[in-house]
Amino acid sequence: MKTRSVFIILLLVVPLMLFARNKQRPGNNIQDDIEIMETILDKLFDKHEGSFRLISGGTSGFYLDGYGILFKVPYSQSDRLYYVTPDKQARKMFDDWIISGQGQVISKRDQDADEKPAEFEKEMKEEITRVKDISARFLGDYVSALTYLEPSYWITVIVDFNDSPRAFSGFTPEKALRQVIGKVQKKNIADYHKGKIDFDKLKDRIQFVSKYENDSEMDGDIDIFSDIMNSYIEKGNEKNELHVIDAVKGFYLDGYGAIFIMKVNLQPNFINIITSGSRNNQFSVQAYSSFGDTIDFDEKLDILRDRITSLYARFGHTLRKLQPKEWLEVAVSLNTIHPDNDYSKVIYKIQKKDIDRLSSQKIGINEFKRLVNIARY
Repeated sequence: MKTRSVFIILLLVVPLMLFARNKQRPGNNIQDDIEIMETILDKLFDKHEGSFRLISGGTSGFYLDGYGILFKVPYSQSDRLYYVTPDKQARKMFDDWIISGQGQVISKRDQDADEKPAEFEKEMKEEITRVKDISARFLGDYVSALTYLEPSYWITVIVDFNDSPRAFSGFTPEKALRQVIGKVQKKNIADYHKGKIDFDKLKDRIQFVSKYENDSEMDGDIDIFSDIMNSYIEKGNEKNELHVIDAVKGFYLDGYGAIFIMKVNLQPNFINIITSGSRNNQFSVQAYSSFGDTIDFDEKLDILRDRITSLYARFGHTLRKLQPKEWLEVAVSLNTIHPDNDYSKVIYKIQKKDIDRLSSQKIGINEFKRLVNIARY
C-alpha cells in the first residue's frame, strides 16, 4: 500500500515538475522571434533623424533564462569609420590593401564637441530623448508577439553609445555617455494591449536609465573584465581557432547579474571592417584569407567553452560587487558559414557563489566546470 501511494505521488509530481521546467524556456521559435525583433529595432533606429546612427552589423538579442530578453543596439555618431582585425595575418592584409593605394580610410572628426560644447551637450540630451521614444515604441508596439515570456520577465533594450569611439564623445571620461537602458516587465505590456493602461502610462512603467562613465564600482569592474575577456579569448589562439569580432561589451542587470556580449567567428584569418555614415551610405565589408581545412564546428565550440570556463575560474572573483545569487553570463553570437550550424547563439553562465566557492577552495575545478550552464539556440 505504501509503495502504491509513493507511485501515485510520483505520477502526479513528475509531470508538474516537467511542466514547470518547460514553462521557463520558450519553444523552438525563440531564435526566429529574436531575429525578427532585431530587424525591427534596426529599422526603427536607422530611420530617425539625428547625428547618431545604428552601426552596421546591427542589434543583438538574447534570451536569458530566468530574466527575459535583452537587446543590445550598437550606436555611433555618423561619419565614423573603424575596423576590427582579429589576427595578425588579416591585419597585414588590410594594411597592405591601404598602403597599395587600392583602399582609403577616411575619418571625419566632429569639431562641435570641442568648439561648441554647450550645443553638443544639448544635442546629446535631445538624442537621449529620441532613443527613449524609439525604445518605448518598440516595447509598446512589437514585443507583445513574444507570447511565451512569463508575466514577470523583463524585456530590456540597451542602446550602447559606447560603440562610438570615446575620442568622438565630446565629453570628459567622467561625463561620457555609455548607455541608455530601457526595461519593462511583460505584464505591463499585456496591460497596455488589453486596454488597461494607455501608452503614456506604459512609458511611465518603462524603467529608463542613462549610464555615464565611472557611474559605479560595478561599471568599472565590468569594463576591466570586458578588457580581460577581449584578450583572454584570443590568447591560446596560435592555430586561429577563434576570432572575437568587435570588442566584448559588458552590462549589469540589477538583480540578475553581469552579462557580457560577444561575437565570435569560427573561420581562420577573418577581418571585419565596419563603417557608420549617413543613413543612406552605411556599409559593412568582410574579407577572408584562404584556408584549406574543413572547420570542425563542435571542436571550436569546445575550445570556446574551455576558454570561457577558464576565464570564469581565474578572473570571475574580480567582479567584487556581484551578489552571490547573481549570474556571471557570457552571451555569444556566432558568425560562421559552417553548413551544419543549426543555432547561432550560445549562453554560458554561472552563479557568483560558485565562483567564490572555487576561489575559497571549497570545490575543485572539475566540479566548477560542471556548474557552468550552457544553452544553445
